[in-house]
Amino acid sequence: MNIDQDTIRALAGFRSALRKFLTYSEEATSGTGVTSQQYQTLLAIGAAEEGGVALGDLAQEMLLKPNATVQLVDRLSAMGLVERERSDANRRNVHVSLSAEGRALLGRLVAAHLDQLAKRRKQFADIVRRLKQMRLE
Repeated sequence: MNIDQDTIRALAGFRSALRKFLTYSEEATSGTGVTSQQYQTLLAIGAAEEGGVALGDLAQEMLLKPNATVQLVDRLSAMGLVERERSDANRRNVHVSLSAEGRALLGRLVAAHLDQLAKRRKQFADIVRRLKQMRLE
């Protein structure tokens, strides 16, 4: 595959935009007392179709080992942001959902992140357009 300078520039721009967004995200989340990983966990739980997620599924979504996921959920639970519920069918299965406080915090963080994305809308749109064009060539 022949990689030209435009492709390299487009990918460099994409990675730069992602780094800037993730840096913003780290600053925004730490200002609320949660880490980026905890925010990602709240997003994953909030995005689940049934209002929560099985602990094992959460581990897969977060690309973590089950014991690391349990520790992460322990910290979020101690902060009052998530709730656990054992399955009636299988007591070993644990379902994790957002608490009212967790939903409120997630709502504030999502709004802040959407505002940040809106500020960079043109930059991201240009990058996506350039990457699509390269793929079609």
